[in-house]
Amino acid sequence: MSVAGPRLVFLDAATFGDVSLEHFSADWDCTLHPSSSPDEVPDRLTGRDAVVVNKVTLDRNVLASPETRELKLIAVAAPRSGPGAWHTRVQRPPLRHPIGRTVHHGPHP
Repeated sequence: MSVAGPRLVFLDAATFGDVSLEHFSADWDCTLHPSSSPDEVPDRLTGRDAVVVNKVTLDRNVLASPETRELKLIAVAAPRSGPGAWHTRVQRPPLRHPIGRTVHHGPHP
């Protein structure tokens, strides 16, 4: 049963390994694509609030296209090895604050 909420799309669900993503479809308006070619990506983002990718590239041209105007969140998922273990993260180097402090993104190391 789908309820109102975020409209999600997984563009390369097959790359997540042996992990069930069906619970996303049960709770939200979610579409699971096993894979997406570069030509398919803009249409698959139309009307979506969030996209989850692993290996699909979302380049400047895709993100500037009118199809992505409703997109609010891009989640880059990095599946871990092992049965059912995966997490989502984007790794960026720490920023150097103008007054000399280091600013970390996400959990502190």
